[in-house]
Amino acid sequence: MRYHLKYVVNRGNISIWGSQKNKEILFDGDGTVFFQDTALVFKGNIPKFELWFLDRIFQKVLYIKTSRTVPYSTIIKHKKPGINKIHSITYKLPDGSNASVRFKMKSPVRKNNQGFINKLNDYLSASDSLNR
Repeated sequence: MRYHLKYVVNRGNISIWGSQKNKEILFDGDGTVFFQDTALVFKGNIPKFELWFLDRIFQKVLYIKTSRTVPYSTIIKHKKPGINKIHSITYKLPDGSNASVRFKMKSPVRKNNQGFINKLNDYLSASDSLNR
């Protein structure tokens, strides 16, 4: 099942020239996430280069559509949405460092949040049982 979402970028982690203090996937705007047998696949727009103060004006020029695959076995933590309704998924990169992706579900939010959380928990528990 495909879930439509809006990516949330923590602009506080980016300096004026766009360098990151942590490894956060910089998807921006609308996108989708869907479940495969072995991984989550995120699709959306990511900047070709980071000039965050111009991205809203020149979005079609500065952004490229792409996807990222996050294997279930690398997911360390899924922070469930609270008052702000933001999901945060932290996972391990091949170099050993951590990265994260943050997003909000689009409407119907309540149904999509619970459906996504249930399905993710199912896949994570299956992945954990295979890795033991």
